[in-house]
Amino acid sequence: MEFVAALLANTVAYGLVLFLVCAGLTIAFSFMGTLSFAHGAFYALGAYIGFSVAAAFNAYGFWLALLVSPIVVGVLGSVIEVSVLRAVRPRGHMAELLATFGVGVVIIEAIPFIWGRSALPSYAPQVLEQSIEFGGWRISALRAATCGAAVLALLVFAWIVTRTRAGLVLRAAQDQPLMVECAGINLPRWQAVAFGVSAALAAFGGVLGGNLMVIEPSMAAGVTMLGFIVIVTGGLGSLRGAFIASMLVALVSTFAAVLPGALLGAPLSRWAPAAPLLLMIGVLLVRGEHVVKGRL
Repeated sequence: MEFVAALLANTVAYGLVLFLVCAGLTIAFSFMGTLSFAHGAFYALGAYIGFSVAAAFNAYGFWLALLVSPIVVGVLGSVIEVSVLRAVRPRGHMAELLATFGVGVVIIEAIPFIWGRSALPSYAPQVLEQSIEFGGWRISALRAATCGAAVLALLVFAWIVTRTRAGLVLRAAQDQPLMVECAGINLPRWQAVAFGVSAALAAFGGVLGGNLMVIEPSMAAGVTMLGFIVIVTGGLGSLRGAFIASMLVALVSTFAAVLPGALLGAPLSRWAPAAPLLLMIGVLLVRGEHVVKGRL
């Protein structure tokens, strides 16, 4: 039973971290129509900045990293929107896609230059290295804290979207961007804020996910691929769909890696990396016409 509890804890923690990144991708697509290839890089950058903050402040470093890293990456995201995306937006969505790809490559190449190519150790505090008992099951304190922090961040985000003026502008701009501008609202400024928030969510996920897995330069590539699998599987622009798809991807990835048996002569564990892709293909075959939604 403890093994099952550990698998479920891994699945939920992994799924929530993935959803943080995908929530950022969903914001960028819903509000600006931008499919961003840079959010995997924001995720990795968040983990690395968190490492530097934790190393500087020792005992309280991890908790400060959860605050500082998203702020730094969020500001960087806003700067990128103003300086890069705004310049290429008149040329269409393909230009935006290529621009975010270029930004992601620059960030990924800058990471080894600053922090080196070797994997970095976890910087979670020792209190989170223990196990806790929950309902008769023992699970990792780090995974429990990751789930709690991710849920808290997502609740705050949901409150902003549904209960604040910023959320009202965000939702109104999805349907009537011209009317929003006619109301005297500076839409380009809000677009910079939205892209910054989307980058900050990815960075928050990087601080959490980096301590669950490995902090190394190639971590961005895997998250970028999984992020696009999630938003395509869940429906472009749908937060609810992205959440469900994140959990499904985490479930099939985790359990495919440990289940016994074989498929086409190969152990199931070898199929684990392909499991999310197979899930996406299956969803597209069944309900491909419902994928493009463009709404939060």
